[in-house]
Amino acid sequence: MKDILDSLSGIGVSRHYKKGNIIFYEGEYARCFFILKSGIVRVYKSISNTRELTINRFYPLSFIAEMPAFKDIAYPASAICEEDCEILEINFLDFKDLCLKDNNFSFLMISSLFEKIGILERGLLQNSMELRSRLIHFLLENENDLSRISQRKIAFMLNVRAESLSRILKEFREKNFISTNKGKIEILNKDALQDEIW
Repeated sequence: MKDILDSLSGIGVSRHYKKGNIIFYEGEYARCFFILKSGIVRVYKSISNTRELTINRFYPLSFIAEMPAFKDIAYPASAICEEDCEILEINFLDFKDLCLKDNNFSFLMISSLFEKIGILERGLLQNSMELRSRLIHFLLENENDLSRISQRKIAFMLNVRAESLSRILKEFREKNFISTNKGKIEILNKDALQDEIW
């Protein structure tokens, strides 16, 4: 990935964003896509003036918004930095020219698009599940990142009340499936958690 990133750096612009900065807004025309080099980016849709639906969180190294750039449409969601971030901004027309010269970049784009399809499929599956099972799936799929995600953020990402989440986490702690420290979760017994999925 480093060699590919070095090549893309030749056609992109590296930008630094502060926590809370917006990278793009839903509805803006997607001339560019992005590669997250450091930090955390949350992609979300606004449901109302006071509610947001989190689509996904991205961690380094991730492609962001390549699908709307590829399809030449508007961004279907907004993106905000949850930490200070370094992001490589790439004009899609320049990337298209690079793909014509080197097929490796075409395969990279295809792989990234398939990954986004997987994210959407998992989101649909989780939304159809009972909360307990949704939470377990989330914990297992994000095990390596749990030290960076607060319980409040998990509740927000699953679109549930914090109190509902806390009740289930308390049960899991009592069964020694997980431990918690300063709002962060650590999985202690992965097999037992998987057995709890309904």
